[in-house]
Amino acid sequence: MPGSPLPSSPPHPATAHNHGHGFSLIELAVVLVILGVMTAIAAPRLSGMAVRQRVDAAARRVVAELDLASRHARATGRSVIVRIDVSDARITLLNVPPAIGGGDAGGGTWHSVRLADGPYHTQMLTADFSGSSAVTFNGFGVAETDGTVTLRAGDENRTVTLDARAGKVLWE
Repeated sequence: MPGSPLPSSPPHPATAHNHGHGFSLIELAVVLVILGVMTAIAAPRLSGMAVRQRVDAAARRVVAELDLASRHARATGRSVIVRIDVSDARITLLNVPPAIGGGDAGGGTWHSVRLADGPYHTQMLTADFSGSSAVTFNGFGVAETDGTVTLRAGDENRTVTLDARAGKVLWE
């Protein structure tokens, strides 16, 4: 009959499409293998990045503490002594004004930071200010000597350098 639809035949099994929702077990296994390979490649890089961030943060903190000593010496017109205890990874500023200071050390105020604690978890390898582990900033905020502090976290080392003549503290 003209205009009547043709009878439809059931689809052949070889050409039928599965319109089900979901993934086969093989597809899931392939995705898991790919994710595992990507994780194995990325994990060491992420771990190394965390160590670099910790030692960089510790180096910035040493720079900030030396700068704090210089600024407070200049602001108060009094000498500020920075003592570095390598074995304890501690920086202590003596004669810091009470608003910043952390306590009383025999009549003088002090401020202290321990880099072995969080968030730094960094060890100090060396602190050398012309043969001493301390440096004094005079009442004008000028360091009496050059020096370096070397830090380590994991396999990463950073060196903080105090240039007394230039009045700069840098790290690398």
